[in-house]
Amino acid sequence: MVELQKYYPQPERKLQDKEWGTEEIIFQNDTLCIHRIKINRGGKSTGGNFHKHRHKFNKFYVESGVLDIYVKSNNKDYYYQIGDDCEYYSVTVFPNNLHRFEAITDCIVYEIYWVTCNLGDIVRFDKNNKMVSFKKDK
Repeated sequence: MVELQKYYPQPERKLQDKEWGTEEIIFQNDTLCIHRIKINRGGKSTGGNFHKHRHKFNKFYVESGVLDIYVKSNNKDYYYQIGDDCEYYSVTVFPNNLHRFEAITDCIVYEIYWVTCNLGDIVRFDKNNKMVSFKKDK
């Protein structure tokens, strides 16, 4: 059995102070990163200014509290309030969309980043290990 830690050593458990609270990396590898963030009431990402990720999807999953998410996409403005007693508890922001957050209450949020995997990367073999199908990367 292969030990995952050997190939993807996980960072030491460490809280990083942010202007809005604290951040802890729960898991990180080449395509996925999970942060557990504590956001103080009134805390705003990037000082209240918008930012974007060129390649990463960004999911906000609220464990407790209420978080406002503002998104600009295709020249339209979107607003989501997620968390306790809200219609939704999570929202996903696509790459290259401007976004920011603001905590309405003290919050615990999982921020999940990932990049799109190529779903056409499968190569199939028959019982004699002869390749039977292959999809060329797009």
